[in-house]
Amino acid sequence: DDVDQLVKPKDFIEALEKYPGALHKFDGFGAASKRFMLRHIKLAKTGDTRNKRILQIAVLASEGRKLPGS
Repeated sequence: DDVDQLVKPKDFIEALEKYPGALHKFDGFGAASKRFMLRHIKLAKTGDTRNKRILQIAVLASEGRKLPGS
């Protein structure tokens, strides 16, 4: 599955690229944390929820912070 392979969806990459340093900082997180956050995005039931989760994680990553629980 994409999450286990740590494959970042295109829309998530685009969101990370909008925030300075977010992509680099996200890539620096441990594998378990990345898996947790990617799964959080993948399990969204609606497009709106998915977009909100992507934005939340991109902003946190730009600040060098992880999603709580990851």
